[in-house]
Amino acid sequence: FESAWNDALEELFDELDARGAVGLIVDLRRNGGGTGSLAAPLLDAIAVRPYRFAGGKVWRRSEIYDRFLESCLVWWARVLPWRLMLSPTYAGMAIGEERLLSTELPDATPRTPRFQGPVAFLIGPGTFSSAMMVADAVRTYALGLLIGQPTGGLPNSHGEIGFVQLANSGLVVSFCSARFLGASGDPNDTDPVLPHIASERAGDALVALAADEVRRRSGSAAEGRSATDVGHEHATVQQRTLDR
Repeated sequence: FESAWNDALEELFDELDARGAVGLIVDLRRNGGGTGSLAAPLLDAIAVRPYRFAGGKVWRRSEIYDRFLESCLVWWARVLPWRLMLSPTYAGMAIGEERLLSTELPDATPRTPRFQGPVAFLIGPGTFSSAMMVADAVRTYALGLLIGQPTGGLPNSHGEIGFVQLANSGLVVSFCSARFLGASGDPNDTDPVLPHIASERAGDALVALAADEVRRRSGSAAEGRSATDVGHEHATVQQRTLDR
């Protein structure tokens, strides 16, 4: 599937080149996520600088999580050093200890993208999971322009789910053992991904707004501003609400 996706992207950018397209609009408004690895080829084609999708995770070891993990193993695997096999880092943590596992920051070397025109991403409350991570990387590393409303998903979110049965009620409840960090790696970030240009326009009306913005920025680039310059503007532009 990934090979077919890469081929489809290559065909897309070949067609954009053939048509002399001045920009690109990617609609993530109703994208609930999916296979995260499919996002990298798209961003690789437009990125003017290295990026990352996630900053790492804060992992907590607990007796409850240990028991849950052990319960998932077949009987003979429980006599093995399964914690060490799962993760040497986890095995080396004390019960109750939290540890920040950071994803290495990307190299700061500028790069030449496959498509060099301005790119706009449409986002909104229906943007979750891997689609939200794309928007987060775009905003954090100034890879394009975000237009619409804040994402439904949060860059910092909890995961590594386990289950435990409560002693008195017998109810089975879920719990999380890790907090995953967004592209910035800031553990204190509690916001969704915010658009550079906020608008409550829906459907094709927002697409039209994005098209106007892409054309305007394409003209700015033609006047001597590089794609990198435009990308930096995306990161620093003050969020504004357009008249509907």
